[in-house]
Amino acid sequence: MIALDTNVLIYACDKADPKRQQVALDLVSNAGDGVLLWQVACEFVAASRKLVRLRQAVVLVAPEPPPPGYPFLPPPVGGEN
Repeated sequence: MIALDTNVLIYACDKADPKRQQVALDLVSNAGDGVLLWQVACEFVAASRKLVRLRQAVVLVAPEPPPPGYPFLPPPVGGEN
């Protein structure tokens, strides 16, 4: 069993560091029959919402949505793009 970590999911959505993002996307893509634990899902939602608010405050724009193929990620906060 492969369990994904919160940080891997956050890095997979974060375009600030493309090299780290690609590594995270590769890990998620190769997880195969990996599992997403409830605790990790809750941590991801909380952390990603904090990041969205931080980026909106600093950059004044909403971040881009996650890459296609990751339907388990929540939609961006504040509606659709």
